[in-house]
Amino acid sequence: MASISDNLDTTSKDLLRTSVETKKQKDFKNAHPKMTPKQLIQKMEKKGIKFDIMSKDEAEKRIKENTYYFKVGVYRYNFDKDQNGKYKNLDFAYLDDLAIIDMRFRRILLNMSLDLEHSLKTLLNSVIVEDKSEDGYTIVQDFADRFKMDLSQIYGASKNKLHYLKPINDKHSECTSIWVLFELMTFGDMSKFLEFFFERTTIFKMRFKYPARLIKYAKNVRNAAAHNNPVLINMRGNKISPDSKIKQVGNKAGISPEIYRNRRVNDILCLFFLHDMYCSVGVKNHLINELEDFSKRCRKNATYYKDNAHYSIFRKTTKPFKVCKPLHIRVLSCP
Repeated sequence: MASISDNLDTTSKDLLRTSVETKKQKDFKNAHPKMTPKQLIQKMEKKGIKFDIMSKDEAEKRIKENTYYFKVGVYRYNFDKDQNGKYKNLDFAYLDDLAIIDMRFRRILLNMSLDLEHSLKTLLNSVIVEDKSEDGYTIVQDFADRFKMDLSQIYGASKNKLHYLKPINDKHSECTSIWVLFELMTFGDMSKFLEFFFERTTIFKMRFKYPARLIKYAKNVRNAAAHNNPVLINMRGNKISPDSKIKQVGNKAGISPEIYRNRRVNDILCLFFLHDMYCSVGVKNHLINELEDFSKRCRKNATYYKDNAHYSIFRKTTKPFKVCKPLHIRVLSCP
């Protein structure tokens, strides 16, 4: 059904849109207008951001060709301002460096999430196949009923997704087995399934104790990494009470409670802990190599962070990442 605006020309649409805007919306748009890279650099200068290490021309080129302002500028919130509201000791090069570090970290986190997803699905499948009380089909329907899921949706609600899943859809959509469900379910669905399965199973139950408790937190950082959202920001506020296992992991890692009670840190620690517990030795060894390279990159520009407590670990002589049992991150253990 067509809306009223579908029959209006561009000018009339603009008039209609502005007539229904609130004053708050209009004020916000006026305060944050669209800007060219050159205009953004001028605005940054007014806020106290310097261009001593990276020149304005270099910064403009970076914003035009390699990134965009919002992706880089978000890291400024972890730098202090003076009494006049201008940033202290902040060069654009610092923001650019953090954007690169965060990008590399997100890739590591996403790969870890994929490793963990595969390992947990493999474990679930092997346990269910060996369980004589399960036929492989009833559990799927019980799971769908529990969460009021439409199983047809996992085969693709859109034509584009169905294009890739058509062979599976044609054969299995009328009667979905658990091994097909594992192939199609999202990470979020797997998170729900692990909680459901832990309550349901009577064999090897304790093997699913920690995934059932912690996977929902690992899912948060997985989604952030998959959607390319910044991770290494707001590392001190937004406190929660972590799971007792994560408190143990944090304490063993030498991370202060002030840090591991942060939601982001909690989510990341959950992912590292589960990855260490459920992924193969070969996968973990590969991760160790990635972390060692990442650790070197974190310290490449250590002088940038000499006055910033949020990123103080980047300037330390010890490696930000240390591998132990359980695997953990030192990059987050700021004083």
